[in-house]
Amino acid sequence: MEKVRDDGIALDFEVGDEVVKIINVKSSSLPCPLLVFSPTTEGSYPILLFFHGFRLQPDSYKSLLLHISSHQYIAVAPKFSLMTSRCEVKTAKKVAEWLSAKKLNSVLPEKVFPDIQKVAVSGHSRGGKTAFALALAYGSGDSKGESIVTSGTLFHIRVAKDASVADLKKEISNQENLPENHLILMLDTGHGDSIMLNDDEISLVDYGVTDGSHFYLFFQLPGNNNNNDDNSNNGDGDK
Repeated sequence: MEKVRDDGIALDFEVGDEVVKIINVKSSSLPCPLLVFSPTTEGSYPILLFFHGFRLQPDSYKSLLLHISSHQYIAVAPKFSLMTSRCEVKTAKKVAEWLSAKKLNSVLPEKVFPDIQKVAVSGHSRGGKTAFALALAYGSGDSKGESIVTSGTLFHIRVAKDASVADLKKEISNQENLPENHLILMLDTGHGDSIMLNDDEISLVDYGVTDGSHFYLFFQLPGNNNNNDDNSNNGDGDK
C-alpha cells in the first residue's frame, strides 16, 4: 500500500486522503489481466473502468489512477494486448460483465466493496474510443441492419438512397425526439478511423454511407455554432 503524492502528473489538483492499494488481478474468468487501485478504508466506493492507449499499459497511468483512487474511487484498468486488436470492445464488455457479477469483491481489501450501481468508463487515445463504444453498448452483437447509437441506445433509421446528411438528421430528430440542429454525425469507416459529416447538403452516398453503416452521434452544446469544426476520430453509432 502507498500514500498518493504529487509527482508532476496532477500538480493542479489536491491529492485525496485515502491510502491506496494496487492489486494485480489474473483470473481464468477474465479475458485479460487487470490492474486495480483500491481505497483501503472500510466502505463502498464507485468504480472507474479505465482503458489504456495504443501500445501502452495501465502502469503508464499509475500516477493518474493512484490520484483518482485517493479520492475514494476504485480504479480498474484492463491490460489489453500491446498489438492492435479489433476485439478490445468485446474484451472490455467481458470485463464489465465480470464487474457486474461482483467478482471484483474477492480481490479488494477487507471490508472494501465496489458500488456496482456507480460505474464510470474512461480511457486515453484508443482507450477513449473503447470506453465510448462500451458506454454506447457497441460490441454487444445485437446491432443489425441500419441503426444509430446515441446515449447508450441503439435504434434503427431508414432513409432514401439519395438522402442527404440533413435528411438523416431530420429523420433521427423526428423518430427519437432529438434536437435536429444540435446533432453531429461521424461515420465509422470500418478501418479504424471516422469521418465527420459536417456538410448537411452532401448526400450520404457521397460520404461513403451504405446500408449497415455505423455512426457516432454527438450533440452540439447550445450556443456553440461551430458546426464545421475540423474534428475526426471520436465516438460511436450505426445507419
